[in-house]
Amino acid sequence: MLFKTNIKVGARFKLIVRKSDEQSTRESAWSDNLVLDAGLDAMAGVGSALISHVWVGSGNSAPVPSQVSLDNAISGTSTTQGSDQSGLQVSALPYYYFCKRTFRFPLGASAGNLSEIGLGNGAGSLFNRALIRDSSGNPTSITVLADEILDVLVELRVYPSTNFSGQFQLLNKFDEVVSVHDYAGNAVLHNNGIAWSVGSVRVDLPLLAARVMANSVNPLNTSYPNTTGAVTKLMSQSRPNNRALIGLFTLGLNEGNDWDHKGILIPIANLLSKGDSSALIGYKWDIDPPIPKSNQQTLRYMFELTWDRYTS
Repeated sequence: MLFKTNIKVGARFKLIVRKSDEQSTRESAWSDNLVLDAGLDAMAGVGSALISHVWVGSGNSAPVPSQVSLDNAISGTSTTQGSDQSGLQVSALPYYYFCKRTFRFPLGASAGNLSEIGLGNGAGSLFNRALIRDSSGNPTSITVLADEILDVLVELRVYPSTNFSGQFQLLNKFDEVVSVHDYAGNAVLHNNGIAWSVGSVRVDLPLLAARVMANSVNPLNTSYPNTTGAVTKLMSQSRPNNRALIGLFTLGLNEGNDWDHKGILIPIANLLSKGDSSALIGYKWDIDPPIPKSNQQTLRYMFELTWDRYTS
């Protein structure tokens, strides 16, 4: 059986100009970034999706998905201020989890009339790009003088699918239908598991592999779900294209026997997830009716994760 789900990624930013005594003098409004095609592809390991720098420039062309750089980069920095902040937004749809970081350009390093911004590892390998905007959403510029500091507040967000459902057929080795099952899935979100990490996406972790369980797991979790009766095993992985990942969870003759499989739990790594064994970010499904398994059977669960940019 194949379980499918999708996530969307996005970011927003705010600029604050400060004098040498760190007193703020002016700031921009919060604005959304456009995640670029290169950024989405890098999440499959094509290039590098690690976001180590913020870049500012003076260009003013409208961001388009095919771009890889700013129009006219002025400066970049990897210097950060303070500690990262993370959290969940589950009070209203769309749900998301986030991580915030403040990048700092030292005195005079970003001097100029700034109108564009991007995140990435280099000026020519951006993850996303945006124009600086005012409180009404119109493109604008912000001037930084030689005796001023620039702070860039960045918030990365991941929007997981929630409350999804469907039906699948359980097939035997001859591709004959053995039984028909309904499924109901949801996200697992845990604030302690969030970290500034966007890289090559994985569907298992060194400390926490996929789990098939004897208990139901469907409601949206913001804490680690009960995994009583679980069989834990690493998944094999393949990438059919640059924005999809398939995990195969295979139970052999001596695994997961003599009880009914009611749920499956799959962790996701490198989507603002630090891979803590007690702080899962991922997905889970309930299976109805549960699937029985004996020591005369092998069983394969397949999981497909796809991703795209978030558009507000």
